[in-house]
Amino acid sequence: MCAISRPRDSADRTYLRERKGIVMDQDLLAQLQQLQQQQALQSSALKAALEARWTGEDSVDAYVNALMGGSANTKPRTPLYGG
Repeated sequence: MCAISRPRDSADRTYLRERKGIVMDQDLLAQLQQLQQQQALQSSALKAALEARWTGEDSVDAYVNALMGGSANTKPRTPLYGG
């Protein structure tokens, strides 16, 4: 009969992850988290554009500035056509 052994401590779990090639170091996790945040901002910017929210809080301009780390030199103006 084949017994399945469970990892007893974090060293055992780390060893098993490394054997399976599932190494997730802190740098990789930080990069994934940053990408998820950027994706959320991009999705919000697209939604704001579809809803014609160009300026102010919760607007395309606000999300672009957030994605650029506040360094975007934008001068948004509300379009002449209605939204």
